[in-house]
Amino acid sequence: MSFYAIDKFKINKIFELFLTIMKLKKKLSLSFLYLTKRKADFSKYYITRQRIGKICLLIIKKKYMKKTLLYGIVASFACFTQISIAQSSKFSVGLLAGYQMSYLTNQNDSDEGTELDYGDPPAGLALGVSLAYHISPKFAIGVDPLFVSKQGMNYTQKLIEGTGTIKTELNYTKIPLLFKFNTNPDAKVVFTAYAGPQISLLKESKFTSSENYPFKTSTLLTLNNREYNFSDNGTTLITTTTDKSPFKSSTFGGVIGLGAQINFGKFFITPSIRADYDFTDAEDKEASYTIASEKKYVFKTGSLAHLSATNSKDRSTTHNITAGFFLNLGYKF
Repeated sequence: MSFYAIDKFKINKIFELFLTIMKLKKKLSLSFLYLTKRKADFSKYYITRQRIGKICLLIIKKKYMKKTLLYGIVASFACFTQISIAQSSKFSVGLLAGYQMSYLTNQNDSDEGTELDYGDPPAGLALGVSLAYHISPKFAIGVDPLFVSKQGMNYTQKLIEGTGTIKTELNYTKIPLLFKFNTNPDAKVVFTAYAGPQISLLKESKFTSSENYPFKTSTLLTLNNREYNFSDNGTTLITTTTDKSPFKSSTFGGVIGLGAQINFGKFFITPSIRADYDFTDAEDKEASYTIASEKKYVFKTGSLAHLSATNSKDRSTTHNITAGFFLNLGYKF
């Protein structure tokens, strides 16, 4: 039987035999000169993917060895082409951009009921990069740091004659260690999932409390990093600094995400949904300031509606939560 007369059914049967061999983790090597009965060492070119040997195995079979020169050319071309593809990309880099919403949750604030309602969650852009090392075709370890991650929370407070607004603005650099999984690296579209621990580093913070009446708006309290200002009807009553930032310089949490990777050769685009949650407190309950020789704590007790109120219970842990849509434009090395 000639090489050209082989039907698809027989080829598939031979391919299945080859896949069985690959599952036994035996490494095969092939050289063009071996097929022409000359001695040479091409053993360094290991066949590491299932598709590499599909054409090569036909040539190795004795029943198809009549035209060794022609077969050798075809086999060598196919094998060397597949070998270059089979050298799986070990590294990938990408640019990350996302649009996310954020929340700050605290049990004291929730217990206030309608007196302190959560407003519209802050939303904004998040920018970063993606770096990954592929330990296997389906698994990778990477970091996806976000250098700009603006988040916080908005609240609405009920007053006797009007309403109050409370706004927390935070900006973090987030550094997660991610364990990534994909379903099939050879497919055009690959479903991906990732999860891992994350540390968030605070870059800047701002806390503002205002009262809104029918004919005027007065900013009562402003905390800009460590600067503390208290005013009444636009007149500054207190200007001081806290001994340290009322928000902790770092928090620890976890991140999880799901997406789909679309491959274009070495390039890829990965749209995904990503969420994170901080296990540790975003507020520093020990941050304080001193007025008239009296030490006052910023977030020690009470809710945001009644900070440091007399006989208030200790303020509970405040957790950061963010969720959003991200796009990763990357390249595989």
